[in-house]
This record gives sequence, structure tokens and C-alpha cells, in this order.
Amino acid sequence: MFGIGDRDLRDSGSLFLNFPRLLSPADMSTMGLAIVNPSSADATVTFTLYNAGGASVGTSAQTVGAKGGKTWLGTGLFPNATQSGWIQATSPTVGLQSFWFGGDFTNYMDGAGAAPAARELMFPLVTKQTTISVANVSGSPNSITFSVYDTAGATLATAVTQNITTNGIYSATAGTLFPSLNLDTTKASIRRSEEHTSEL
Repeated sequence: MFGIGDRDLRDSGSLFLNFPRLLSPADMSTMGLAIVNPSSADATVTFTLYNAGGASVGTSAQTVGAKGGKTWLGTGLFPNATQSGWIQATSPTVGLQSFWFGGDFTNYMDGAGAAPAARELMFPLVTKQTTISVANVSGSPNSITFSVYDTAGATLATAVTQNITTNGIYSATAGTLFPSLNLDTTKASIRRSEEHTSEL
């Protein structure tokens, strides 16, 4: 479940850990982040909260001890957050590993490792409630295309294109992306692709 940070094309001297989940201010109190530092030196990690339009709306500098780990709630990193957004962590230390976990722990919970940057990704099985979030970590605006297929590989609906500004995020359920499909009774997969590197 741990995700390993990417070297980013915009800054070859930094490690990037991306958490492309659109969080509301209320989500911050039930979403946690964990980072493990396997190196022999303390790691300085800077967390940045970007709003949906890509503007930085908060930063938090933290230290993770050598060969240790640390956890935070979103409210511990951004106690004064007033806008929804997604989180990116940067560090000069190579090899950091991380994941996030959240939910109300009664009706739902979710979690994932830090997401890799990619030009094309596949969701192998979706329902109408499946939430798809894409953050643009490239240095320029991106146009992304979502395509939906059945289990035989046939296209089920017209592809949907969305534009995302630099450091912005797009988040929607599969049912919202493809409202004409009954994804409760149809087994389907979604492929997402774009011209520049983005984050899912």
C-alpha cells in the first residue's frame, strides 16, 4: 500500500509524493498521512495544499526521523484550511514512502499509497460510485480524456475530455462522467490519458 515518491521533471533535486484526493476542510479531521524514512538521515518534508484551481493555499514543514516514520491528520498539517484541495509533499531525501487513509470508519473508508505520475492509467473495474481524481503535476495545463470499456474491450460511451490547470485537480464519480451508463449492472473499466504527465 505504500507509495514511493517520484523524481519530478520540474525539479530533479526533489522527491514528490502526490495525494490526489480532493479533500474538503471537513475531511481534514478524518484523513491521515503517513511517511516512512528509510534513510540514515532525518528528512525534511514540505506539504503543500493546492485548491482545485491549482493555487497553493497552505504549506507545512515537517521532519521525519532517520529510519523512522511519522503520521499526521490533515488538520495537523493544515489547521486553518478553508478551501477544498489536494496535498503534495516534497523532500530532498530520496526513498521516502507514504500512504493516506481516511473515511468516517462506519460507512466507508479509503486509502492509497502516494500516486505515481503517468500519462495513461487504467481503472480495471468501476461502479457509478467509483471516485476518480486526477491532479495535474506537470508544468503546464493539461487536457485529459476518459474512455470507458466493457469486459471485451468495446467502447461503451463517448469519451469525456476535461481540462486541468497546473497543480489543479479534477474529481468526479464514474456515474457523473458517464451518466448514460448503468454502471451498477455493467462491468466496465475506465482509461485515462493526456498529453502531459498528470497524477491520479
